[in-house]
Amino acid sequence: MLSEAEFNALLDTYLPKPGSQHPTRIIEAAAIAFYHQQTDWPVVQTLVCDHAPQFKLLTDNITLCWVHEGRHYQKLTPSFSGNRPTF
Repeated sequence: MLSEAEFNALLDTYLPKPGSQHPTRIIEAAAIAFYHQQTDWPVVQTLVCDHAPQFKLLTDNITLCWVHEGRHYQKLTPSFSGNRPTF
């Protein structure tokens, strides 16, 4: 297993283009791979998050938290006055 400094040194050696998104994506992929292979903690089955793309491969099931889920309801236009918000 490599330390963070050793891993970053390898990235600096073999990825010549600084400023590109490649190092970030490789670090994210390595973190996800390590998370899935480690045995100290159970891998979560369902993740509650804001649906950011970096969480896509962490688990099979991703659920929006209620704050982020509510954003979708603000886009609705209810037909009946009883369903319209009062604010």
